[in-house]
Amino acid sequence: MDSIGSPLALLATLVVAWWLHLRSALPRLPERIATHFGGGGRPNGWMTRAGLEAFDFRFLGFVLAVVIGSALLIRVLPVSLINLPNRDHWFAPERRRQSHARLLGHMLWFACLMVAFIIGVNHLVFRANLQPAGASLPGVGLVALLVSFLAVLVVWTVRLYRLFPKPGQP
Repeated sequence: MDSIGSPLALLATLVVAWWLHLRSALPRLPERIATHFGGGGRPNGWMTRAGLEAFDFRFLGFVLAVVIGSALLIRVLPVSLINLPNRDHWFAPERRRQSHARLLGHMLWFACLMVAFIIGVNHLVFRANLQPAGASLPGVGLVALLVSFLAVLVVWTVRLYRLFPKPGQP
């Protein structure tokens, strides 16, 4: 697959996984779902099942629109407004089309990361609400999810810089 095909296929798979996860969890959750948690994992904000479903759909749509839309927006922006390493070289007219494709592919990988993170947060919220003793968000799970997200984000950022090296570097 090309630079866009692989992340696009994974993104589609993750969106389907997100939807299946949401559809399988919602019927098992209480009608009033703890969706916001304060210190110690104690809930301090709630939604109905329908409210959570609507919020999740809107939030995922917004995240995907911002991430993918920003990569597509760069196609029409003047080069002076693009903030990427070595932009004048990589967005010169003879390389601009290839650079847009590279950037779109990379942003699709970021979209995959964001959907995976949303699935992880949803999973923690669903588990918290299915506890017999009452909703409580596990701090260890949240920390593990955040550390994993940040580690992958660092790798993604390094790869972004490697996609647009200084002219003359491989």
